[in-house]
Amino acid sequence: MSKPSLAHQGAEAASRARKRRAMPCPHCGEALRVRYSQMQSETCRQGGMECTNACCGWRGTFSTTLDATHVQSAQPRADVRIPLSRAARRRMEQALAQDDARRVRVESNEPRR
Repeated sequence: MSKPSLAHQGAEAASRARKRRAMPCPHCGEALRVRYSQMQSETCRQGGMECTNACCGWRGTFSTTLDATHVQSAQPRADVRIPLSRAARRRMEQALAQDDARRVRVESNEPRR
């Protein structure tokens, strides 16, 4: 029996990797495949999925939303609002508190006029 070609081995590895990342079917556990999807807004996408297991045949719909910002964009759009995560809010508050403390130290060291 001959060995599979490197290209075939690579394609099989890529297929296994995709299946590991894919959402599992709620009934048989095999990977789901996106059939179609549409943008509903800047932060929401909806579509249909189907099970890759032909013996199962399950089909359903999904909705994906962007729920929280962990790191703010360097190019934010004014019309896109995604709330900060608790951790990001805490980091921002700490940074602001440190900045305020530095300002107080600098202002207290300035000579009076």
